[in-house]
Amino acid sequence: MAKQKGNRMIANNKKAYHDYFIEDKYEAGISLAGTEVKSLRMGKCSIKESFIRIERDEVFIYGMHISPYEKGNIFNKDPLRIRKLLLHDYEIRKLEAQIKEKGYIELCTEPYFAPYEYVDPNKSGEDQYQGMDIEVAKYIADKIGVDLKITALDFTAVLAGVADGKYDFAISAIAYAPSRAEAMRLSDVYYSSNTGYGFIVRTEDVDKYNDLDSLKDAVVITQSGSVQEALYNQYINGACKEFKLVANMTDGYLAVAEGKADVCICSTASAQLYADANGGMSIPDYRFKVDPNMNGTCVAMPMEGTESLAELVNQCIAELKENGQTDIWYSEYEEQAAALGIE
Repeated sequence: MAKQKGNRMIANNKKAYHDYFIEDKYEAGISLAGTEVKSLRMGKCSIKESFIRIERDEVFIYGMHISPYEKGNIFNKDPLRIRKLLLHDYEIRKLEAQIKEKGYIELCTEPYFAPYEYVDPNKSGEDQYQGMDIEVAKYIADKIGVDLKITALDFTAVLAGVADGKYDFAISAIAYAPSRAEAMRLSDVYYSSNTGYGFIVRTEDVDKYNDLDSLKDAVVITQSGSVQEALYNQYINGACKEFKLVANMTDGYLAVAEGKADVCICSTASAQLYADANGGMSIPDYRFKVDPNMNGTCVAMPMEGTESLAELVNQCIAELKENGQTDIWYSEYEEQAAALGIE
């Protein structure tokens, strides 16, 4: 039987043609293991979630899924491992120039944590996003010499998006945590709060819920994916009546105010702003014991290929801290958010 001649399509990303305007096409080789080649010949590949990054003058594809070869045994590779694309140098330089020509850096943030970031209802478009973190992002973009593009997400999506390399960086009151430092590149701390992490409760319960032992009959709530959730897992971990997770801290505060929960684990600085703006809520004296670094907020970047960006970000942070600018912005936006009645 004669062998079939010609090329055969193995995987295609039709959605890319709908989501993006395709300006140019490149033909590239790809570095594969033997078992991966066999899986490809069987059509076991998906590039629906794939994207490329240029790192140190080389091109790599992320998110390409090649299923393990059924007879590969110990020779099989991670289905989602990063793979090198093979392009001529002049093609790589052309690609890199196109990326720089886009003229912007993309920030992802959850704009519901005043005064770090919040939505000003009197503004529209990207001008509606206000807060200390937005000013830090603008400072970094100006230092690079590009525009700032802001994408608003829920906090879990912010962390996942920057860890997966879908966004250039994230600034969203992101506190240092060892698990985060393993998944993404974290900058130096640009703002530190001495008020720490504790509870917010209804004012009539401020003496009722004032330590960990008092939570055994309480419905406890906090934000999913946050340092506060990690504190629950470390210090409480089931030693309460019920535990709930919400997408953002404002929903946690509202749940307590409306009697749907009794205690919200929180950053007490932000919670105090909510209590002052809305009334009927108070912050007990209890504070969790945490690594001092966890009281500071960092810029998050994808782990791969961001060494030079991290160096520039840390330079910006050093300049801002030397001038006391982040403290100035924090106070300024704390007052503005309070005036707008924003929690």
